[in-house]
Amino acid sequence: MTEKPNELPYYEETYRGRRIRIQEPKNLNGTGHVEPLEMPQLSIDDVPVNVVQTPGGNFIADSYAYDPAPSVLDLARRMIDVLSRGGAAET
Repeated sequence: MTEKPNELPYYEETYRGRRIRIQEPKNLNGTGHVEPLEMPQLSIDDVPVNVVQTPGGNFIADSYAYDPAPSVLDLARRMIDVLSRGGAAET
C-alpha cells in the first residue's frame, strides 16, 4: 500500500504495461472520520472502472461481467489479459 499526503492508501502495480490502481474503500467525510465506501475504487491507466461485488463475494466490472474474480486486483488483471488478446473489455 502507498500513501501520499492528503490521500487515502492505495495499491498500485504495472501489469503487462498497464497501470492498475486500487483505492481503499474508505472516504473521509470532512470531519476527520473515515466512513466505508461500498467498493474499492479501481482504475486502469487512470481510467475509472466501475466495480460491483456479486452476492457470492466475487467482483465484476460493468465492461467485464462474464468472468467474476475473487479480488479487485484479479479482476483488473483479467481485464488487461482480455484487452491484450484484443478482447472486447474496455476500461
